[in-house]
Amino acid sequence: MPTKAKRPRFKSGLVKLDLHKRVTEAILARLKAGTVPWRKPWDTKVGAPRNYVTKAKYQGVNVLLLGSQNFASPYWMTYLQTKSAGGKIKRHARGSVIVKWGTSGKQATDTTEDEAGDEATNGKPRRFLRIYHVFNLTQIEGIEAGDKGTPEQPNPNFIAAEAILGEMPDPPEIIEGESVRATYAPTADRIQIPTRKRFESLEEFYLTLFHELIHATGHVKRLAREGVAGAPGQMGRDSYSFEELIAEIGASMLGAEAGIVRDDHASSADYIAGWLKTLRDPGNRRWIIDASRQARKAVEWVRGRAGT
Repeated sequence: MPTKAKRPRFKSGLVKLDLHKRVTEAILARLKAGTVPWRKPWDTKVGAPRNYVTKAKYQGVNVLLLGSQNFASPYWMTYLQTKSAGGKIKRHARGSVIVKWGTSGKQATDTTEDEAGDEATNGKPRRFLRIYHVFNLTQIEGIEAGDKGTPEQPNPNFIAAEAILGEMPDPPEIIEGESVRATYAPTADRIQIPTRKRFESLEEFYLTLFHELIHATGHVKRLAREGVAGAPGQMGRDSYSFEELIAEIGASMLGAEAGIVRDDHASSADYIAGWLKTLRDPGNRRWIIDASRQARKAVEWVRGRAGT
């Protein structure tokens, strides 16, 4: 007589997961489909992803995880929010991953990370990372958008873009028109940007300038990121690639604050293939989450909100 299979048991009752890997796999799926999440964080006809109940916009990596999925609604809910509102998840609907950082009162004597994403650094409060699943409003029955309607559409505001440039504390020098390449030189703390006439649109001009501005936040007198402030010739290729990812994500965040969002942006096959190769590397499993956090810090610096 065959024996009955036993249910797996877990000591803590919590299934341990590699959260960074799951987030990276979600981003890889978008890249494979030809969408670069940080270049087109959401469809401009739909709007930025936000929670249906709280109305709050999602931030950081969660924008990349939700906004590029091509759902017709910008609203998202957790299972419990759906249940509390009297809704029901449609059959076969699959939840989408988002992450949340928190801090507990526990402390540790060294830097550690467990399989659920907990980490602590020498005597400081433990930070933890948790995955949650949310469902788009189109995947839910019994709940309508109602008076929430469609959020405001992004309206490119070049006055706002110029204000972002002008309000940055202790900004780098910006020279327009001397070079045909956009670059940031840490030693001189200087950005070179081609004249705006060389760009296909003003949107592309400002997004490119924002990209270089994010690089500038890595200067040793600002956020001192390794990919910018490290000694020339002593940084590996990974440091430069990681810094480039920070700048790409940060530029899209600044663009969103000025109402500048790429739509139907065609990225080259080589560009997509390059990031697919980089992010598939097991050693880079933390990059998406960590680069998004660093990009958010950079944006806060540019906007003069660092430390607030």
